[in-house]
Amino acid sequence: MKSNTIALALSKGGSGKTTTAVNLGHGLALRGKRVCLIDCDTQANLAIALGVAVRPGRTMAEALTGEQKLARCAVRARENLWLVPSEKTSLARAKLAMAQDELGAGAFWLQERVKEINGAYDFIILDTAPGWDLLSIAVLYAAQKVILPVSTEYLSLVGATDYVHNVEAARKRNPMLHIELVLPTFLDGRVSRSLEALALIRQAFGEIVAEPIRVNTDLSEAMSHHQSIFEYAPASRGAEDYGKLVSLVLRRS
Repeated sequence: MKSNTIALALSKGGSGKTTTAVNLGHGLALRGKRVCLIDCDTQANLAIALGVAVRPGRTMAEALTGEQKLARCAVRARENLWLVPSEKTSLARAKLAMAQDELGAGAFWLQERVKEINGAYDFIILDTAPGWDLLSIAVLYAAQKVILPVSTEYLSLVGATDYVHNVEAARKRNPMLHIELVLPTFLDGRVSRSLEALALIRQAFGEIVAEPIRVNTDLSEAMSHHQSIFEYAPASRGAEDYGKLVSLVLRRS
């Protein structure tokens, strides 16, 4: 059986991609699914968030350039949950090597690496950096599905609308790719602008809009304690909201 390969992506920063990667990944693992998180962000925050030690020479950079097999770079972070961590300097060098590929195939390196582990996990989740570069393109060539975390503010909605064009462009090289879900984040029901932005997101994207992730300080505190929300505050709103997302992803898989 092939893996469900999901990219958490949006060019705009501050939308909750890494928080979603950690909590969606661990939430699926808690439901008995084998999950591999792949950190494609030079900020390298997934290892920090999960309290995983990064092994020199066994990171996303070495996997990307083919110096190591992707499977050898995966670290067991929790039961049923593995992580291919990133490291800032080495991943920056790997991105440069991608751009300098003489055959112009650098954008497909990640696709080839992910194929190596396809079927070994139920879910492969790719966390991405804000912005748009060759690695961002490579992620879209490697994934089947995209989840767009969109903070409930107008500029984030504009960014999501623009990002749809990136996905459509990538579909020319990866016809299986599609936007699976739009995930509203940082919803504050006390603020009218947040509720207005949620309404606009639903209007723009319709039935693929998931239930929103509400503002919850436990989510940021969990990250600082190197835990998922299910470990840090299992009775919190954050755990409730991400639990709904996990259920939805399972239903659609």
